[in-house]
Order: sequence, then structure tokens, then C-alpha cells
Amino acid sequence: MGFNVCLERTADGVQAVYHDDDAWDEVNDYQWEEGNLSCDCNRALRFAEARKEERPKDEDSDCGDSRYIVLWIKDDRGHFIPGWEEPAEGRTWPHGSSAFRRQPSAPRGRLE
Repeated sequence: MGFNVCLERTADGVQAVYHDDDAWDEVNDYQWEEGNLSCDCNRALRFAEARKEERPKDEDSDCGDSRYIVLWIKDDRGHFIPGWEEPAEGRTWPHGSSAFRRQPSAPRGRLE
């Protein structure tokens, strides 16, 4: 069973849902939170793929941690992956060293 990642491009608020056929596991959790998939360069590629757009040019896919954020991750049945739930009121919470994701224990409407 695969999973879906809702990415938002922070420059304009455009969102895209990227589908991955792999089963969700600790490796994927690490990759999206702190690994290669927490970097803007890799998220830009997934975002473009999800929107069926051309791959970004090199200057549009530099490394960073603020141009593409994860709003939520769900499995193929539509259930949230624990720790990657939809942010309250469309907001995101900083988490980890380079990724943005919601912290489930955070009160609604407050940033940590």
C-alpha cells in the first residue's frame, strides 16, 4: 500500500498531492522529516511530478527548507500517517532540523 503527500509551494500557496507506491515505514518517515525528501530540491521534483509539470530548472530547485512544506501525509485508504496530520487552520508547525510538519500534541491555532 502506498501513501500520499500534500506539498505546498510557499511562494504562492499552490498545493499538490504526490503519490508514492512504497509502503509507509520508518525509512519514509525519516526521509520526509530529516532525510533527502525534507530538502526543497527533492520536494520541488515531487511537486512538479504531482502537478504533471516539467522538472524544475537547477536554479528553481536549490537546497533549502522553506519553499515546499508538507501539509499532511495519508495512506492509500485516506488515513493520516501518525505525526503527519493535517495542520489546524491551514498552518504548519516547524519540526525537526529541516522539515515542516504538524506536531500532533500542538494545541490548535498555536505555533511551537
